[in-house]
Amino acid sequence: MSELVLKSYKKKDVDAFLLELNAGHLRALTQKEDEIKRLFSECEHYREECEALGERIAAAEESHKAELDSKQRELDSINARLGEKISAAEKAASAITEEAQKEKDSVRENARREAESYVADIKRRADELLEKVRLQSAACAEGQRRAEQSIAMLNKQLDDTAALLNDLVK
Repeated sequence: MSELVLKSYKKKDVDAFLLELNAGHLRALTQKEDEIKRLFSECEHYREECEALGERIAAAEESHKAELDSKQRELDSINARLGEKISAAEKAASAITEEAQKEKDSVRENARREAESYVADIKRRADELLEKVRLQSAACAEGQRRAEQSIAMLNKQLDDTAALLNDLVK
């Protein structure tokens, strides 16, 4: 009958192996922590860009409102002048009144077209800025998702390392 030989490990070899294993895990953990910091920094950068875009949109909206108010005052002024011309024309002759009415209608239509065109242009620019904000917000969300994945992976690696260490210690 053959004899059963049990091989045992030297404590020094086991300790060296565990130290080497731990050092490898610490390097991996450090790399992942650096990546997480970079992703958080990137996310912060995108958040700041989103805030800046929000401020620019608010400023554009404020500017748009001021310009619309100015156009409205200008239109009111034009309408007032036209009203005076129409009154004077009605007193002078019906032919002049008819011509003044045509001129008034033309000015109103042009002003309306200009205002609609201006409003459409401002809305388009605001929509473009809003789309940029949405895209950057999505990029922030992606950065956060990646960071969360990295954290989950690190936690799993730590759990696996702890389990391995527990197995080795037993």
